[in-house]
Amino acid sequence: MVYTFFLDFPILFIGGLMLIGTVGALLFEKIGVPHIVVYLLSGLIIGNTVFYGVNLDVRIHTWFIFIENVALGLIGFKIGTELKLKKLFKERKTVLVLLFAETIGTFFIVFFVTILVSQDYLLAVILAGLATATAPAATVEIFRKFKSEGPLTRLAQWILALDDIVAVFVIETVLVFLALELGHDISPLGFVIGIIHEIGFALVLGLGAGLFLEVIIERMDEEIPMMELTLALLLASMGVAFYLQTSIITTTMMIGVTTTNLGGDNYERARDKLEILMSPILLLFFTLVGMRVSIDNLLTFPLLALLYLIARTVGKVGGFKIGGKFVDLQLPVKKNIGYSFLAQGGVALGLATIISQKLIDANMGALGIEIEDIIILTTLVSEFLGSFGAKFAITQAGEINLS
Repeated sequence: MVYTFFLDFPILFIGGLMLIGTVGALLFEKIGVPHIVVYLLSGLIIGNTVFYGVNLDVRIHTWFIFIENVALGLIGFKIGTELKLKKLFKERKTVLVLLFAETIGTFFIVFFVTILVSQDYLLAVILAGLATATAPAATVEIFRKFKSEGPLTRLAQWILALDDIVAVFVIETVLVFLALELGHDISPLGFVIGIIHEIGFALVLGLGAGLFLEVIIERMDEEIPMMELTLALLLASMGVAFYLQTSIITTTMMIGVTTTNLGGDNYERARDKLEILMSPILLLFFTLVGMRVSIDNLLTFPLLALLYLIARTVGKVGGFKIGGKFVDLQLPVKKNIGYSFLAQGGVALGLATIISQKLIDANMGALGIEIEDIIILTTLVSEFLGSFGAKFAITQAGEINLS
């Protein structure tokens, strides 16, 4: 069988996936298709043709878990390095109010719509948590392409930097709730202990690793050794977090936040080199995520996926409009900034795979697969929606500057 040949030769399998993803991204970027969409679709097509009917969760489980953890760790580090507290401090009230409003608005609207349709409380909580994450890449690319400048662009970039951090903490809280729900041990004390274990240990570990990295890296001169040290420390920290069963993405995110805010600048040089290495890892991760999706499964719940997408869009846009009533914003910014936050991408997908795996381990695999498939299906649409929304926002706010 063709699939057996590929699976028996892992190097050929991985190389083939990366080649297909890379060539596809190069071909389709000319018509504005986001890379993550190409990777997911490539995996989806391969998984449902060459490997149709094969239980890939069994055949590639070890590879996927390894690549998933490394990819999530690198994503977390990148998110953390974008949070510079000194600059944020100048507009802290506006940013925090808007961030809080859109997060709460999105969570509760998605929660109520999901529970109304599915009558599944656990599914509603999980999808609501995942809905809070926003993919910054599509929006930032539109800002760059149209050279946008102004209060909407500035505020959106700050909130995008914080949005995924908040989403990670929301999902980590949902994971604690999920663990307690599956163990039937829901109590205030158990919840607090779970939060400390899931997030607290990760913050302490990330802070310690970040301090160590900053001390060493600022004494170095060459970029390649800086990148190698940063990668080595990140991988080691991921390993410790995995052993302690605490959050890998929160650990590496804290490393990024720590190095970014300690005053040195060598971390930026190391980060830039590391992003080159991240690219093929994320390509492989998203392609493998797409391969795990069965088209047969996607056809069974298009209505729920559609309602999730609509509810998430309403929550994002409506949350910003409500939050804008409590801060001093120009009317064009207040009315339109929410349209810059419609894209859903890597963080939501990564967190969905974590949740899916935990549900599979708890013998609730059907629910886990359904959640992962919904997030993949809606990501394919929302990446396009996010690009159009960002362009609409800066156009309505008069911040396009192509001269």
